[in-house]
Amino acid sequence: MAFGAFIFEQISNNTLEYLKEDVGDKIKVNFPNINLQELSLLEEPDSNEISVQMYYSVINTDINDELTLTFN
Repeated sequence: MAFGAFIFEQISNNTLEYLKEDVGDKIKVNFPNINLQELSLLEEPDSNEISVQMYYSVINTDINDELTLTFN
Protein backbone atom coordinates (compact mmCIF):
# COMPACT_ATOMS: atom_id res chain seq x y z
CA MET A 1 0.00 0.00 0.00
CA ALA A 2 1.36 3.43 -0.90
CA PHE A 3 1.85 6.27 1.56
CA GLY A 4 -0.81 8.29 -0.28
CA ALA A 5 -3.37 5.57 0.43
CA PHE A 6 -3.48 6.78 4.04
CA ILE A 7 -4.46 10.36 3.22
CA PHE A 8 -8.13 9.79 4.08
CA GLU A 9 -7.60 7.21 6.83
CA GLN A 10 -8.15 7.83 10.53
CA ILE A 11 -4.97 7.79 12.59
CA SER A 12 -4.55 4.47 14.42
CA ASN A 13 -1.70 2.44 15.92
CA ASN A 14 -1.81 0.06 12.95
CA THR A 15 -1.57 2.95 10.50
CA LEU A 16 1.36 4.50 12.37
CA GLU A 17 3.26 1.23 12.59
CA TYR A 18 2.80 0.56 8.88
CA LEU A 19 3.88 4.10 7.98
CA LYS A 20 6.96 3.89 10.21
CA GLU A 21 8.02 0.64 8.59
CA ASP A 22 7.26 1.92 5.09
CA VAL A 23 9.16 5.21 5.56
CA GLY A 24 12.15 3.37 7.05
CA ASP A 25 12.23 0.89 4.16
CA LYS A 26 11.97 3.64 1.54
CA ILE A 27 14.80 5.63 3.13
CA LYS A 28 17.06 2.54 3.07
CA VAL A 29 16.29 1.88 -0.61
CA ASN A 30 16.38 5.46 -1.92
CA PHE A 31 19.10 6.91 0.32
CA PRO A 32 21.70 4.17 0.84
CA ASN A 33 24.25 6.68 2.16
CA ILE A 34 21.97 7.56 5.10
CA ASN A 35 22.24 5.72 8.41
CA LEU A 36 18.83 6.09 10.04
CA GLN A 37 19.51 6.23 13.78
CA GLU A 38 15.95 6.83 14.98
CA LEU A 39 12.58 7.14 13.31
CA SER A 40 9.51 8.26 15.23
CA LEU A 41 5.95 8.93 14.14
CA LEU A 42 3.99 11.24 16.38
CA GLU A 43 0.25 11.65 16.14
CA GLU A 44 -2.10 14.49 16.93
CA PRO A 45 -5.55 12.95 16.39
CA ASP A 46 -7.47 16.13 17.25
CA SER A 47 -6.01 17.89 14.21
CA ASN A 48 -5.54 14.67 12.19
CA GLU A 49 -1.82 15.39 12.01
CA ILE A 50 1.18 13.06 11.81
CA SER A 51 4.80 14.14 12.33
CA VAL A 52 7.70 12.03 11.10
CA GLN A 53 10.87 12.67 13.09
CA MET A 54 14.19 11.24 11.88
CA TYR A 55 17.65 11.30 13.40
CA TYR A 56 20.27 10.26 10.91
CA SER A 57 23.90 10.41 9.88
CA VAL A 58 25.54 10.40 6.48
CA ILE A 59 27.85 7.43 6.01
CA ASN A 60 31.60 8.23 5.78
CA THR A 61 31.10 11.80 6.98
CA ASP A 62 30.76 13.56 10.32
CA ILE A 63 27.28 14.77 9.40
CA ASN A 64 24.54 14.06 11.94
CA ASP A 65 21.19 15.77 11.73
CA GLU A 66 17.48 15.54 12.41
CA LEU A 67 14.48 16.15 10.21
CA THR A 68 10.84 16.60 11.18
CA LEU A 69 8.06 16.49 8.60
CA THR A 70 4.48 17.28 9.58
CA PHE A 71 1.49 16.16 7.53
CA ASN A 72 -1.99 17.46 8.18
